[in-house]
Parts: sequence; structure tokens; C-alpha cells
Amino acid sequence: MAHHDQDDLDRLLAETTPPPPPDLAARVLRRAAVARRRGRLTAALTLDAAALLVLVLLAALLGQAVVSDGLAELLALAVQDRALLRDHATDLAWAIVLAAPWPHVLAVAADLLAITGLTAYLLRAAPRAATGEDG
Repeated sequence: MAHHDQDDLDRLLAETTPPPPPDLAARVLRRAAVARRRGRLTAALTLDAAALLVLVLLAALLGQAVVSDGLAELLALAVQDRALLRDHATDLAWAIVLAAPWPHVLAVAADLLAITGLTAYLLRAAPRAATGEDG
């Protein structure tokens, strides 16, 4: 229907229809941003929880490797025999370095870094997502 073909009812409806709020576009964009941010937060929270579960597994594997590689005995010897520690500190330190299960240690360290990064992101982003702030 063309603009000049409006009847009285069309004009009345046009006059009584309330105008949209002046900040409607900004509110719609803000809600869309909050929804996207909440999706990212859910993904980060899921990854953080998975990284914590992986840390439990890696810690158990590290403990088993420490015992099976003889590192536990070397550390116990270093604590119990002060004379050995005093007289042969370099040799004992080198033996500990060689006996350490480095792949397990590095895996635990990498997982801890991931947990730290994800948790820091969650702590920064969660309050902004709840209030709808940008940034």
C-alpha cells in the first residue's frame, strides 16, 4: 500500500504506535556482545575444568615416575644423609637431575600454565560478561 493510499485506520495506527527507544540499537548490540562473551566464558570454563582433570592425571603419572626412576630414593638419601649432601653435593645434584622424569615435569608445568591463563581470563572476563560491559 502506498503512503497516499492510507485510510483513517492506518493513520491512527501510525500515530498510536510508540516509537522505539532511542538507545534500541545500542541495547541490541550490547546483548549480542554479552551472549558471545558468555559463549567464550563457557568454553574457557570447560577447558579450565578439563585442564584440572588432566593435572590430576599428570600428577599421578609424575608420582609414579618419581618412584620408578629412583628419584624418590635419591631425594630421601639427600634429606637423611647430611654428610653425603655436604661432601658430594654436585654429584648428588647431577644424579637428581638425571633421574628426574623431565617429560612428566614439563607436562605438569605446561598444564599449570594453561590453568593459570584460563583462570586469569575467567576472573577478568566473568564480571564484565555479567554486567554487559565492553572491554
